[in-house]
Amino acid sequence: MLGFARRETEALAELETRWRRELIDAEPARRNLLGIWAEWAAAIAPAVAKPVAVRVTVLNWCGVPVVALPGEIFAETALSIRAALASGKPAFVIGFADDNPGYIAPASEFIHGGYEVDEAHRYYGQPMTFEPGSAEAIADCALGLLKGD
Repeated sequence: MLGFARRETEALAELETRWRRELIDAEPARRNLLGIWAEWAAAIAPAVAKPVAVRVTVLNWCGVPVVALPGEIFAETALSIRAALASGKPAFVIGFADDNPGYIAPASEFIHGGYEVDEAHRYYGQPMTFEPGSAEAIADCALGLLKGD
């Protein structure tokens, strides 16, 4: 189960108003983006954010681990799984498996912010970004499955 955390610091109504005002004079691509964001602020963001169930799948393919994770994962997550296996053998870590609820950023990325942490959830129709620790939770789940825990 992945929980959510609000990153926006302004009130949703203020964000919607600002984005609708800005889109009037924006160039076409920016206008489209601001329209999506304004609709998100009005219709999706106010929803109660219930944790989302995601699936983690592992397969031992003739001694080669195949880890299938949901969403858009960061390379850091895949590398942490490979490092934890410490087998010296290749391991495949695949994103976008079984569902794509959005970007699932490692906790270390939250200090940087940026599109994946602060904005992408709006495109995915999520009321907020996934909370820090979500990427680590799915990595821990995968490692537990690989180790038979």
